[in-house]
Amino acid sequence: MTILIGLGQILAVWTAEARLVVGLLFLVICIYLLQKFWDGTSRLYRVLGIASIAVALVVTSLAAAGLVSGRAKPPAAKPATSSPSPTAGASLPASPSPSVYTVSSSTDKPEGAMFLADLGESAESSDNVSSLGEFDLNGIAYEKSVRVDAGCMSEQFSATGRGKWVDFTFDPSYSSFQAIIGLDDSSSRRVESLSYRIFVGGFEVDSGTIYADGQERLNIPIAGARQLRLLVDPSEYVSCSSISRDGDIIWGNAILVP
Repeated sequence: MTILIGLGQILAVWTAEARLVVGLLFLVICIYLLQKFWDGTSRLYRVLGIASIAVALVVTSLAAAGLVSGRAKPPAAKPATSSPSPTAGASLPASPSPSVYTVSSSTDKPEGAMFLADLGESAESSDNVSSLGEFDLNGIAYEKSVRVDAGCMSEQFSATGRGKWVDFTFDPSYSSFQAIIGLDDSSSRRVESLSYRIFVGGFEVDSGTIYADGQERLNIPIAGARQLRLLVDPSEYVSCSSISRDGDIIWGNAILVP
């Protein structure tokens, strides 16, 4: 047994092929010597020879199988490392997005923005029908607003389809026009609705009808434009014979946003 362990320790530092070759060579030598001296040896030496052959067979088998005691083991592989992945169901924190301006009753505005009411010197209207300043929409005061009177359905207006309007001229650095649009609270109770149109750079880009106690929020692209027209169409609710205002549309806190 001691011999086997010693041989195993010696063979452990050899390659599997070398151990197998040595084992086979040892086995052949043992068989050769035992056969040659079988007849002239005592029984004891015969037993030792057979034992040597058995040892050679065991060593050879173990060497071939790589199971000899003391065999060097390859170094353990290092566990693969990977970047930690987010926990299932968890979401990464979203990057903060820039705040988007939305017109309201407040006169706070983003840097570079301009209320149309502050462009009074550049405003031009038909028949002096527009006013700039503070007006009420559904009980809420809008300090920086534009008011345009409605025209009556006269033969002239019916034939040409004209309306009453106000133009604003400005530099092309703004990206959108915003306003809260509705009927002026001071309009006559007889006015049930008024229609409007909006022109940017000479082209009609929006239109609609505003009803009593209703309002809409407008956000219209104007990038590159230099002129904006707000127009109110003639209305059957407006009297052509009355000198009083029967109906107006308010663009509450109308503003140009960069």
